[in-house]
Amino acid sequence: MKDWQSNTVVGGKWSVTVMINNGNIVHEWGEYCVVNPPQIFMKTKQMNNNPFVGERQTYVTFCFIPSNFGTLITIREEGFIGLPQAAFGTAENWERVMNLLDHFLVHKNDNDNIRFRKNSSGRRK
Repeated sequence: MKDWQSNTVVGGKWSVTVMINNGNIVHEWGEYCVVNPPQIFMKTKQMNNNPFVGERQTYVTFCFIPSNFGTLITIREEGFIGLPQAAFGTAENWERVMNLLDHFLVHKNDNDNIRFRKNSSGRRK
């Protein structure tokens, strides 16, 4: 993922460049439909250069539910009627995103050291 831009308000625009499971680079964009932090966000999504979806608009809903073990995150993307290959590929991509998030959270102290170089005084730059 790169070039992430987001204006997280209802009607706000977002965009990002990603690599999908077949190795293609695609640009995704859309706007926020529902912004109700911290529980739910819903956005539209379109992409270019995706051989399975084309530029069809989908809807992505993120739900965050507190639990005794942390936060349960549910992602639901709708709009794939008649496109089973796109639906399965998108599910695989979301699973990959969640695995990356899990890895980042488990190793956040390691990631912190990687993202910032320390100068000779020990301060981050």
